[in-house]
Amino acid sequence: MRHLSLGSFTCPFCNELHPRSVTSCPRTGEVLAIAHKMGGTVLDRKYSIKDVLAEGGMGVVYRGEQKRIERTVAVKFLNIQACDTLESYERFMREAKIAASVDHPSVVEVFDLGATQGGVPYIVMEYLRGQDLSSRIREAVQLDVSEAVSITEQILEALQAVHSAGIVHRDLKPENVFIARQSGGSSIVKILDFGVSRLIRDDDEVKRITEAGKVYGTPHYVSPEQACGDRDADHRSDLYSVAVLLYEMLVGAPPFDSVSPAKLIVDIATAPAPNPLERRSDIPPAIAGFILRGMEKDRTNRFQFAKEMLRALRIARNIKPLRPRKVMTSRRRPATSGTYRIISPPEEVVVSKVPYRELMGSNVIPGPNGVEKIASSPAARRDQARTQPINRSRHPTPGHRADITPNPDMGDPDEH
Repeated sequence: MRHLSLGSFTCPFCNELHPRSVTSCPRTGEVLAIAHKMGGTVLDRKYSIKDVLAEGGMGVVYRGEQKRIERTVAVKFLNIQACDTLESYERFMREAKIAASVDHPSVVEVFDLGATQGGVPYIVMEYLRGQDLSSRIREAVQLDVSEAVSITEQILEALQAVHSAGIVHRDLKPENVFIARQSGGSSIVKILDFGVSRLIRDDDEVKRITEAGKVYGTPHYVSPEQACGDRDADHRSDLYSVAVLLYEMLVGAPPFDSVSPAKLIVDIATAPAPNPLERRSDIPPAIAGFILRGMEKDRTNRFQFAKEMLRALRIARNIKPLRPRKVMTSRRRPATSGTYRIISPPEEVVVSKVPYRELMGSNVIPGPNGVEKIASSPAARRDQARTQPINRSRHPTPGHRADITPNPDMGDPDEH
């Protein structure tokens, strides 16, 4: 490890030592702000600042050490040259307070906040080992369905706690979802960066910091109401972003994309959500239907709460895929497939109106008016089959929608 003197720092752009007096990186030409020169310093005689972990427009994150107990931490500094407004300072400080107010293992933990002697605000957070979701998607291109669903479940579990605390994140994107490695080899998802989050209460602070007409969040992941600059965008905007994240994890690209930011915003606000099955055919239809409902333009047609969305995802995850069988032409021996068969209309697989254990039982037919239970005796089943129209296709075509509508009275699937 290179020795850092008081007069030098490790440059975040070229990773070499430079005198603190330089204003730009001698190698790359990047402008160096005060936040870029914090390596080698000690904050409040408590935190020793080491190397740079990440650098962005608003700030720089360093690896640090809490000296007295020798705990590794992450320290985020606000770039006061790039964000020199009172609004930027208030957002940075609110990020720490909001994150600290949510007690959940999938929300990054905040230990401390303060400012340097030079007036640079900082936040001390837990140090995470692993990679963000953006890196994971670049690495895998298309995630396995089980992995993508597991990550989404953990995000929704965290959002239950966030929304219950009266907070809307408003900037859920792959860079703000971190897959942290734990001891023993397991991993846990962490939600980061509450910098543009909004408190769900109509007080003067929110009115002043959140102005109508401004689009907060990252364009590819904002909801239609956020794209329109709606100041009253609520927790359902976060749920829309979750559906977009699941789409991107499975497909490898966000549902809407354009080189023109203006066209991207217009598409998000007005264009129908694309069916993920058109981009990847092995996605289970129930998962595709879950995504499409999550990306409804009208927020009243989406999932209304994170708990409801999580329950629907667990139902969709556990619907077993169709196992093809030879199609019988006789009406006395209707075509069946695996644990359930699809009856007319073929474009609908409605998961509703039955308890979870019945839904997963072998005597269940998904139908257009809910899930109907087949009679138990063979003779009664034959009679019932004769009266019901049969779709002889092995599975819904990619263009068809699988609509997941959980029964709010059925309880948590994991309890059955």
